[in-house]
Amino acid sequence: MFSGRKKELKYLQNRYESNKSEFVVLYGRRRIGKTELLKQFALDKNHIFYSAIETVDKSQLEMFSKELLLKNNVPMSRMYRKDTLFHEDQRAVNLYYLSEGEIKIYNTDSDGKEFLISTVCEKTFLGEPPFLLNERYPANAIVTSEEACIFSFNEELFNEFMI
Repeated sequence: MFSGRKKELKYLQNRYESNKSEFVVLYGRRRIGKTELLKQFALDKNHIFYSAIETVDKSQLEMFSKELLLKNNVPMSRMYRKDTLFHEDQRAVNLYYLSEGEIKIYNTDSDGKEFLISTVCEKTFLGEPPFLLNERYPANAIVTSEEACIFSFNEELFNEFMI
């Protein structure tokens, strides 16, 4: 049961209703109801609830970014070693964000010999130029790690989320 905290709820509501961007940091002793206060405040609001953990800034940002993508329903798929993300000359209808894993970008010649263009590591976008220019992918992309977590943006989602 949640009771009290009217002053704190009013403060949060005022920040929420202001006409400017607001960022509120809530801290305090353990076990005094900080999390419950935020959960009660957010009950009827579109929100992202993210609890930071003690780690380096880069990891914190990566975890928050993933939560943001998931909360905004950006499609996420898991792919496995040797799965193909896209083929050379395929119409670029998606922009991809590799959250976890590794992908090889390569071309093949007429004899089927592969030519490595690059190896893409996690926390990287893939396929930006052909997607943004409405062209075809100039190369193949295949998962080289055991598993990869990939977020996909089609044009509609890209415009809604990024612009």
